[in-house]
Amino acid sequence: MIFEKEVLQKFSKHSIVAGILMIIVGTLGILIPPIMSLSAAVFFGSVLVTSSIFTAYATFKSYKKSHGAWLKSVVLFITGLLMLVFPGIGVAALGIVFSAYLLIDAFSNFTFAFDISGSKLSALLAILNGTLSIFLGIWMIMGWPFSSIFWVGLIVGISLLFDGFELIMLGSIAKKGNF
Repeated sequence: MIFEKEVLQKFSKHSIVAGILMIIVGTLGILIPPIMSLSAAVFFGSVLVTSSIFTAYATFKSYKKSHGAWLKSVVLFITGLLMLVFPGIGVAALGIVFSAYLLIDAFSNFTFAFDISGSKLSALLAILNGTLSIFLGIWMIMGWPFSSIFWVGLIVGISLLFDGFELIMLGSIAKKGNF
């Protein structure tokens, strides 16, 4: 795909700035996981409440007489509100979701490792990644719900850190016009 030079320059500038900000926030999340965990719970709670408003609007415009159609809006609103009012419970919920994700990710990595036929290094890395995912997932479950305040913030912080580096790298590539 060919991009105009002006578009690439704008992308480069904005992605580098966003990447730097993400690295800063990610580093803070790694250094102070409880603050990042609570921030994540408040963020997800806000997203759920906002989603409930949009869903309620769509239901009002399309299905106002269907009581079942309102259920989704109500559940989103109550869940989001609970996460905002009781962020500790939200962090615990995110912790169990993250641990389930890690266990599913481990299975996916092991399956991928056995499906790779050509590259032993890629298979080894997939097995290593899967083993790490199992270890982290079980560790999170063993300490749940109390360990969630640490693990959720750490995982979100690491994710933001790597995403920030990726954005900076993409911005640098775009600046050179090699996109």
